Amino acid sequence: MFSLQDFKRFLWRNGYLLIGAAWLLTLAFLVDHYWSYYSSDQRVIASIQQHLRERENKVQSIVLRNALINQLLRRSYDQHLLDELDPDRTGIYLFIFSDNWETFWNTNRINVPSSALQLSEGSYYLQNDRGNFELIKKNLGGLYAGEKTLIALLPIYESYFKENKYLQASFWGEPQLPPNLYTITRSPTSFPLYNREGQVLCYLDKQPSAIVHQQAMLSVLLKVLAWICVGIFLNLFASFLSAHSKRWHGLIFLIAVVLLLRIISYLFPFPFHYREFSLFNAQVYASSSVLNSLGDVLINAILLVWIILFFRSQYQKAKLPDMNPVQTYGLAVFCSFALLYLAQLFSDLIRSLVIDSRISFDVTNFYSINNLYSLVGFITIGLIIYCFFFLSRTFNEFLSQLHQREFDRKYTLLGAIGLIWLLFHMNDPAIGYDLVLMLWAIFYIMMLDLIDYALQKKWILNPFVSWLLLLTLSTTAILIYFNNQREKDNRRLLAINLAKPQDPDTEYFLSDITNKIQRDTFIQQFFIAPTPVTKHILVNYLLNTYFNSFISKFDIHIFTFNAGYQPLFNNDTLSYSAIRSILLLKARPIAGNETSQQSAKLFYYETGYNHYHYFGEKIIPQDSNPAQPGGYLFYELTPKTQKNLAIFPLLLSSDDNQFQLNMEDYSYAVYENNILVYHYNDFPFAVSISPADIPLTEYEFRNEGGYSQLWYKAGNNRLIVVSKRNRTFIEFVTLVAYLFLIFLILAGMYRILYLLVKAGMKWDHLRNYMRITLRTQIQFVIIFTVVFSFIILGISTISLFIERYHKNQQDQLTKNLSVLTQDIMEILDQHQLLSTPDSTVSLTESTDDPVIRQQIFKVADIHGVDVNLYDIDGNIQLSTEQLLFDRNLLSSKMNPEAYYQLHMQNMVQYIHPEHVGKLYFLSGYVPILNHAGETMFYLNIPFFASQRELNQEISNFLMALINLNAFMFLLSGLLALFITRYVTGSFTLIAEKMKNIRLNKTNEQIIWNRNDEIGMLVKEFNQMVRQLEKSAEALARSERELAWREMARQVAHEIKNPLTPMKLSLQHLQRAIREHAPNVEELTLRTTHMLVEQIEHLALIASDFSAFARISGDHKELFLLNEVLDSVIHLYQNDEHHLLIYDSPDKNYWIEADKTAINRLFNNLLQNAFQAIPEHKKGIIEVAIKDYDGKVCVMIKDNGTGIPDELKSKIFFPNFTTKSSGTGLGLAMCKRIVEQWNGRIWFESQWQQGTTFYVELPLADLSAYNGNMPND
Repeated sequence: MFSLQDFKRFLWRNGYLLIGAAWLLTLAFLVDHYWSYYSSDQRVIASIQQHLRERENKVQSIVLRNALINQLLRRSYDQHLLDELDPDRTGIYLFIFSDNWETFWNTNRINVPSSALQLSEGSYYLQNDRGNFELIKKNLGGLYAGEKTLIALLPIYESYFKENKYLQASFWGEPQLPPNLYTITRSPTSFPLYNREGQVLCYLDKQPSAIVHQQAMLSVLLKVLAWICVGIFLNLFASFLSAHSKRWHGLIFLIAVVLLLRIISYLFPFPFHYREFSLFNAQVYASSSVLNSLGDVLINAILLVWIILFFRSQYQKAKLPDMNPVQTYGLAVFCSFALLYLAQLFSDLIRSLVIDSRISFDVTNFYSINNLYSLVGFITIGLIIYCFFFLSRTFNEFLSQLHQREFDRKYTLLGAIGLIWLLFHMNDPAIGYDLVLMLWAIFYIMMLDLIDYALQKKWILNPFVSWLLLLTLSTTAILIYFNNQREKDNRRLLAINLAKPQDPDTEYFLSDITNKIQRDTFIQQFFIAPTPVTKHILVNYLLNTYFNSFISKFDIHIFTFNAGYQPLFNNDTLSYSAIRSILLLKARPIAGNETSQQSAKLFYYETGYNHYHYFGEKIIPQDSNPAQPGGYLFYELTPKTQKNLAIFPLLLSSDDNQFQLNMEDYSYAVYENNILVYHYNDFPFAVSISPADIPLTEYEFRNEGGYSQLWYKAGNNRLIVVSKRNRTFIEFVTLVAYLFLIFLILAGMYRILYLLVKAGMKWDHLRNYMRITLRTQIQFVIIFTVVFSFIILGISTISLFIERYHKNQQDQLTKNLSVLTQDIMEILDQHQLLSTPDSTVSLTESTDDPVIRQQIFKVADIHGVDVNLYDIDGNIQLSTEQLLFDRNLLSSKMNPEAYYQLHMQNMVQYIHPEHVGKLYFLSGYVPILNHAGETMFYLNIPFFASQRELNQEISNFLMALINLNAFMFLLSGLLALFITRYVTGSFTLIAEKMKNIRLNKTNEQIIWNRNDEIGMLVKEFNQMVRQLEKSAEALARSERELAWREMARQVAHEIKNPLTPMKLSLQHLQRAIREHAPNVEELTLRTTHMLVEQIEHLALIASDFSAFARISGDHKELFLLNEVLDSVIHLYQNDEHHLLIYDSPDKNYWIEADKTAINRLFNNLLQNAFQAIPEHKKGIIEVAIKDYDGKVCVMIKDNGTGIPDELKSKIFFPNFTTKSSGTGLGLAMCKRIVEQWNGRIWFESQWQQGTTFYVELPLADLSAYNGNMPND
C-alpha cells in the first residue's frame, strides 16, 4: 500500500491538471454568465432592442435624405441604391407610395398590409402570417406634391405558416437564439420592447417549457477541456494505485469513478447542460434508457474504450495462473462464449445505430452524410469496433494461453460453442445472419492469430496496418448489410405510400379552404336569383378566391343545385343523386373537425391509381328559413394527367417524414389488373405482367439485371414495383475509404493523448517521446503527397464543375424563358391582350381570365416549370403556384432588382439568384411585348431544381473521386512501407558492417549493384576495407617483433582517418534531419535521389488518375451518332492486316452527350479490338448498330484472344490491364463516359475465340427541340 508521502509526491507532480481544470471551468462560467449575450434575459432583450433601434434610426436617416426619396418616388434610382436598401443587409422592408401608387419596394417577400395607408403617421406593432414586425409610417409631405408615404416593416420575429428545413422561424439578427425560447405578445410581461419614441411596442414572454440553458460554444469547449484534464488525472491516479498497490485496485477505482460520474450525468445536468445539443435528441436516435441518444452512445463508447485500454495497459503481459483441467476447460468455454457474445452485442448495437435512427450511413450519396449526425455516427461506430477489437484480443490471448498455442483444439472448441450458440437462436427469424456472424467470428479469431504468427516470424514489422484492414473490411461488410436492410424497409414504406396517391399537404390546404367556404356569405347570393350570368360570376369568384392555387394541378368543376335538387346551369350532367351516392357509398371523409360521413364537408374517393377526386359540399340556407336548405354547392377537384415537375412544392413540404429517400435513385411502376397504369423514372418496366410474375407474398425482393426490385401487393388488384440500381461495389469501396480513415484518425488521436499522459503534459518530455525517425518521415511525405494532391485535385475540379454547371443551368433557364415567352405571347395575343393600347393590362379584369389561366398553366405544366406573370407595374397577375402568394411566402410585387433591370434598364432578360426562406434558386425574367414593341407583362420562371441537381452531380463526382483515391491511398501506403524499408535498410546494412570492422580479421565488403548515391557510399566503404587489408599485410611483413605494437598503432591511426569523418558524416546527416538543419537538402541529396524518383513515379500515376477523374463530360450537345462512328471507323479501315466490317445504317441516331467523349469512347474500343488480335492471325472486326425501346446499341466484335474467365470481373477496374504496357485506364474511362450519359457498357468473351463489347445509349427526345435541329 502506498504511503502518505507517496501520495503527496503524486499530487505535487500531477496536481497542475486539477488546477488547470479549475481555471478552465472558471473561464467557462465567466463566458456563460458575463460574456455571452444570452447569459441573461436582460441581455437578450437588450440585444433585440438594440437591433430594432439601429433599424429605426436607419429608417429616420432615409426619410431625411430628400434626394434619395426623390429618386424612389420618381423611380430614378440605380443599382447602387438598391444594394444599399437590400433588406437582407438592412433588415428593413421598405415601401414608398405616391397617392396610393406603390413607386418603390425593396422586397418581394412580404406585402404591406392593406390598412397601413389609412394609419396616421407613427410606429405600430404588426402581427401576421409572416411574424411580428414594427410598422413605421412616415408622411413625406412638404417638398413633394400630393400624398407621399413611406412605410417600413422592421421584422422582430419572422415565421411562416408552416415549418420545414426551408421555412424556419427566427428572431431577426439573433441567429444563435432558439426561436422557441421567447414568444412575442401584447400582454404585459417583464420584458417590454420599445419603439424610438419610448412607447411599448410589444412584450417578450419566456417559455417555461423551452430549453433555457444556453451555452456559448467557447464555454462548451472550455468545459470539455477541463474534464479531459480531470480524466487524465484520474487515469494517472489509477496507474499510481496499480503501481503502489495491487494492480486490480487501480482498475476498480477507475471503473467505480467512471460509473459514478456517468450515473450522475444521467440524473442531473452534469458536468454541464449538454443535453440541449442536437446530438442528444432522442428523435435522432434512442434505443433504451441508457442509450437514449447518439451523444450518449458516443460518450459511453469513449468511456468503455478508456477502461479497456487501461485494463490492457495493466494486464497486457499478464499470464494466467496454473489451473487444473476442469478450471482450464471451464475458463476456455467462458472465453469462447464471451467472444461470440461480444460479436453479437456489438453487431446489434451497430444495427440499432443504422436501422433504428435517422442517421444516414449511405455513402453513395455524399450530401446525405454531409452532416454532424453522420460524422458522429461513423466515429461512434469506429469506437464501438475498437472496443470489440481490444476486448476480443484480450479473450483470444486468454484462449491461446489456455490451449497452450494448440490452435486446432482452440478452433474446434470455438466451432462447438458456435453450434450451441446457434441452437439458442433457432427460432430467431434472422438465423441466417446469426450463422454468418458466428462463422465470421471464428474467421476473425483465425486472422488475429495469423497476424500474430506473421509478426513472430517477422513477415511483417508492424501489425497495425493489418489490424486496421481487418477491422475496416469487417465493419464495411456489417454496414453494407444493415444499410441494405434499412433501405429495404424504407422502400417498403415508399411502396405503401405509392399505393395511396393522395397528398396530405393538399388535403391540409383543401380542408382550410373548405372551412372558409362554409363561412362565406357571398356564395348564397347566387341562389337567390340564379341566372347563367350570375353562375359565371360565382364560378370565377370561387376559382380566383379559393382555388387559384390548385388550377395548375387539378381540373375543377363547380356544381349548383336548388332546394329541389335540380341543377342550376351546370356544364356537367352529373346529378345531385349521383353526387350524393358517391359521397355516401364510395367516398371517405377527410380528417378534420368533422369526420363522420353525415357531417363531413370534404371527401376523397378513388376510381383508379392517380385517378382520384376531392369533393366539397356547402348547403345554402334559405333567407326566410335558415334552418331549411335553399340550395346545394358542390366542387370537385380531379388531378390533371400531366404532372408538374417544378420544385416549388419543396417550400410546402413537411419534415415529418420518418424516412427520407432520394427519389432520383428509384424507379417505380403501378399495375392494376396486371396492366401498367403509371411509372416514374427511366427503368424499362413491362406494359403488362403475367400471372406467373405476381409474387406469392405481400412483399418480395428480386434482383434482375443489376437492379433490386420490390414487388408489393397493395390489394384491390394493385401491384407496386419499386426498382433501384445495385451499387454495392461503389458502396463497398467508399465505405472502406471512409472507415479506414476514421480508424486511422481515432488511432492517431489516441496516440497523441497517450503521449500527453505519458509525458505528464510537459513539453520537454513530449518532444523526447515524439522523435520522428527517417522511416516515419519518408512514409509521412509519401502519404501526405497523395492526400494533398487528392485535396487539391478535388477542390479545383469541383470548383470548375460548379462553375460549368451554373453556366449550363443559366443556359437551360434562358432556353426555357425563350420557349415559354413565345408560347405565352401566343396565348395572350389570342385573347387580344397584346393589342391593347393601354399601358397597364390586368388579367383579372379580362372576361377570358379562367381560360387564359388554364392555357398558361397547361404550357407551364408541359415544360415542367413554375410561371409567374406580372404587369408592367410589378403586380402579380398569374402564378402556377398561387399558394405561395396566398400564404405570404411571396408578396404580390415583382422582385425589385429584376424590376429595376427590366423596367428601368430595359434589359431583354435578367437572371439572378433569389431565395425564399432557406431555399435558394435561380430566377429568370423577360418582358412580354405587344405588336408595337411595348412592354405589357413580365414573365418570371423560378428555376428551383438547380441546387438539388448540382448537389446530386457533385455527390456522384465526389463518390467517384473518393473511390479512385481510396486505391491511391492504399497504394501509397504500401509503397511508403516498401520504400522506407528499402532506403533505411541500406543505411542499416552499412551501419552493421561498420560496427563489425576488426583489424585482426578479414572484413567483409558490401555487395551493391546499383550506381546511385548509396552505391557511392558503399564504394568508399569497400575501398576503405581494401585499404585496411593492404595496410595490415604491409605491417605484418615489415614489423614482426619489436615494432609490431608501434606499427599496429600507426596503421590503426591511418585506418581511422577515413572512418571517423564517414561516421561523423552519417551522424551529422541523422542530426541534421532530426533538427531540420538549413543545409539538410544538400546533405540528404545523395540518399534521397531514389526517393525522388519513386515520388515522381507516383506523380505520374496520380496524373493518369487525375485525367480519369476529370472525364465528367459537361459539354452536352445534340449530334448524330452515325457521324461519330463513320469518323472513327474511317481511321481504321485502311489497315492491311485486318478486316473491318461496318454497314452504315440508313436511319439517323440522334443522341445528347459530349461528342468529344463519345468519339474517345469508340476510338478506345476499336483500338482495343485491334490490339487484342495476335500478330500471326488475320483480324476481323465487326461493328453494328441497332435501336430498341428509345435506346441505341453499338456492337464491336473481334476475333482476338478473348478474356480469361478469372479476369472478366476486373476488366473495368482502374489500373487493370491485360496488356504488357499501358495504365489500364482505357476501359475504365469508357465505362465512366457511358454511365455519365445514362448508358451502359458490357461485354461477352470466350477465351481464344474473341470478345464483343456492347455500348447502349439513350436516344434524344427530338420533340423537345421543336424542329430546331442541328444541320444533318
